[in-house]
Amino acid sequence: MLFAVDSIPAVLGVTSDPFVVYTSNIAAVVGLRSLYQLLSIAVSDLVYLEKAVAIVLGFVGVKLGAEVLGVEVSSALSLGVIVATLGGGVGLSLLASDETKAEYEPSPPGVVLKFFSNLVQGDKGGKGS
Repeated sequence: MLFAVDSIPAVLGVTSDPFVVYTSNIAAVVGLRSLYQLLSIAVSDLVYLEKAVAIVLGFVGVKLGAEVLGVEVSSALSLGVIVATLGGGVGLSLLASDETKAEYEPSPPGVVLKFFSNLVQGDKGGKGS
């Protein structure tokens, strides 16, 4: 829902037709919902995909920080790093042994948010309350 609310100003910059604004945002939310379902299934089946996505997000963050400092990173390089990282994660997951796949347990949703909320609250015991 945040994506839809956030993209309304962008759509209004392109058109002022309310029908186009509403339908494009509805289609985006429906598409994202389907993509989320696909990714949740993929993460449960592919052992290294979660780590690959984390690396991609870290790379994008570093790239954005570098651009603020005036260092320009080309789009081709960014795309290459992202495709290579995700492809490597999928490839390594497919090559992983059955023991590794059996031991793998994907992080449940909200683990990162819980970690940061515990960090902000000053929970030093390591476990949430």
